[in-house]
Amino acid sequence: MTLADGVTPIRIHETLTVGQLMSLKFVPSARATTASTFAYTVTNPAARSTPGSVLIAAEVVPASPPPPTCSAAGMESAPIVRNDSGRKISLLVPRSSIIPSDVAVLINDGDRQSIVAGQYFQLRHTIPDANMIHVSLPITPTKGANYAISAEEFSHIKAQVDAQLGTNIQAYVITWTQPYMVFGEHAGAVGITSAFTYGYDRAAARSPRYFNSATYQPYTDFHIRPAMMLAGYTPQDIVSLIDRGALAQHILPMGDGYFIRTTDARRSDPRYADFRAVVGEWNHQNGLKMAFVDNSAGTGRDKIQNTPRVLFYETGLEQVPAINTNQYVPGALADHLTSFGGDLLAGSQMSILDWIRAGATASYGTVTEPTANRSNSPKRRSW
Repeated sequence: MTLADGVTPIRIHETLTVGQLMSLKFVPSARATTASTFAYTVTNPAARSTPGSVLIAAEVVPASPPPPTCSAAGMESAPIVRNDSGRKISLLVPRSSIIPSDVAVLINDGDRQSIVAGQYFQLRHTIPDANMIHVSLPITPTKGANYAISAEEFSHIKAQVDAQLGTNIQAYVITWTQPYMVFGEHAGAVGITSAFTYGYDRAAARSPRYFNSATYQPYTDFHIRPAMMLAGYTPQDIVSLIDRGALAQHILPMGDGYFIRTTDARRSDPRYADFRAVVGEWNHQNGLKMAFVDNSAGTGRDKIQNTPRVLFYETGLEQVPAINTNQYVPGALADHLTSFGGDLLAGSQMSILDWIRAGATASYGTVTEPTANRSNSPKRRSW
């Protein structure tokens, strides 16, 4: 960001005149992705100020195929990545997933990061304007004050959201990082994605109906709308996350998988049998390269380091070292099965946001103690 001369850089916390502000120039760096964000504060002569933020995005870089559309019942258009025929080609295939017109994007108008995330997700995935749902959850600067909302507050917000949705909406995308849990007397702490999916109810949250289902219409078939969060420490973390997701959307990402049984028995033993099974099922000719590492005896290493082409990284540690040294392909999934990985900002254990910052496209974790029981661990069919 420079002044009008294109040379003089703008520094953080620098004060600008109105004239300077209206003639700023943005020059992306050589390492820029498809978008950049910055925040600012405007102060008038009466010393009244208001904050704001800007998302600067290049819609066509990197290029990606157009999103699928539903042209007939049970069908969707497949993207044509390359066409050398000189003729227009269209291809309809049986639907296999939720498409952009099925998704509601939830934006907190009281959170600048949420606004940036929602706008950019809509841009990269061509979400219809009617699917952009706005709510108001004031965010205060006090650390820890926004991590949770009460069950009563959540009930009000969810009713406000659902009143704006049509029956075509099959899933939610939540664009704020906090609040990330709902707390009440009945069920204790529940992750906000689970609360939106099933409602704030312990019995419903354990419902197995959607697991391993082939449906692409979970609301139509089961009357639930799965939810995911676009969460990150900073707006740029989320913008980069959205870019990775968009790159992986219409391809089968190729890469390698690492499943590590570590010296931390409580976090590794519940699912190392599934680790072995995944490697056995996938590690074959013309398949993905999957590796099971058994370091339970402590004779090797509990981590991978400086490793390229990581598509899966499944492990069990409270804190996972060296994750920033690896190269994750777009669409990569990583997690570390610790009790509070989904307690995103509390800091008692490694947050799943660290995986997102390191380059993973997806992760998951709990906001409260699930106990080290195999039945509470993610099943290999989920991977």
